Amino acid sequence: MRVVKILLILLTASGVTFAQEQNFQFPKYALQFGVVDLLSFSPYYGNLISFKYHFNNHYALRVGLSGANQDTESDTKKYLTYSERPDSITTDTNVDVTTRQYGINLLLLKYFKPDKPIKFYVGAGPTVSYATSKSVTKKKESYLPGTSSEERNTINLGLRAVYGVEWFFHSQMSLNMDYGMDFYYERSDTKRQRDYYAPGEKTDYVRTSWTFSPVSLRLGLTVYF
Repeated sequence: MRVVKILLILLTASGVTFAQEQNFQFPKYALQFGVVDLLSFSPYYGNLISFKYHFNNHYALRVGLSGANQDTESDTKKYLTYSERPDSITTDTNVDVTTRQYGINLLLLKYFKPDKPIKFYVGAGPTVSYATSKSVTKKKESYLPGTSSEERNTINLGLRAVYGVEWFFHSQMSLNMDYGMDFYYERSDTKRQRDYYAPGEKTDYVRTSWTFSPVSLRLGLTVYF
């Protein structure tokens, strides 16, 4: 319902009636943005950039790229005082976390009757993503000092299929909506190590899963050039 409301607002606000020519041709290149809210946009697929290339009026390639790098560090001190003891126990904990994430989504789109004002399309293609994270926890000035670490590597391989419609309200801009399904395999390798409680303790485990899930209905703004 929210997508429909935003669509109606955008159409009303544009106040533009674009008369499509009979010999309509898709421009070759386009950037695609997801409509998050009115006057608020993000890449259509992927968090970095989403673009589209038209081979001709019937076939196009959509590419979505994702990437993120983050490093965080925190220090926490706690003071514990016991009534039966005159002194207190100080726990100084340092946590350092590093995360990296990369991904790409490719969709080959097939347009049916592109000469019509409202253009119906279907698409399918692979999705690949890789994420790694590492956290190191150091306990200092503690009754049980030591270091623990956890490293996790996750790879995701999948297939996405969508169907949707596109409507030009300007010669170089269009609105599109699509919906689809994801089917993907995920493998996560985790390694843990700590040298307190049980010095030198190591734990390695692998988790795998197969998932079939819907891709939420998306409203997009496509800008051609």
